[in-house]
Amino acid sequence: SEPDISIPATIRAKWEAGGANPDMLESWFKNCLEEGKTIEDIDRFLTGKIQEKNRTNGNGSTGNGTASEKQRKAIFAIAKSKGLSEENIKQLIGYLNNKQSTTELTSKEASDLISLLKEAEQDELLAMISNSKGPDFGKSIDISDDDLPF
Repeated sequence: SEPDISIPATIRAKWEAGGANPDMLESWFKNCLEEGKTIEDIDRFLTGKIQEKNRTNGNGSTGNGTASEKQRKAIFAIAKSKGLSEENIKQLIGYLNNKQSTTELTSKEASDLISLLKEAEQDELLAMISNSKGPDFGKSIDISDDDLPF
């Protein structure tokens, strides 16, 4: 038997947000890794597919109405429980949906974001946000000699 493949929660959430068949994720993910793609490559690909899907529905709307007040409140409540700020949520919305705030989200986009927030860990969400802004050269990091490969 083959070992289980550990699929990051962000990949799983984006796969589902893109509307792909959940039963196909594991084999698709395994094939990507076998082709030499990194987790970051896979993440970027899925993000692009989500953005493409959100932009290419005729007149730009997804046809399922705007996010409800209940959905918007849920987004902020879950984000707060994960230690994310309102600014972090705006950055995440911009990264995933090319929009500025929760009021611009469709109900489907809001639902997808809620799923992502529930499934992903805080560090995964913050990594997505930092990837959207580019490298932060002003931020210091702690590295010990044990972390260096030489």
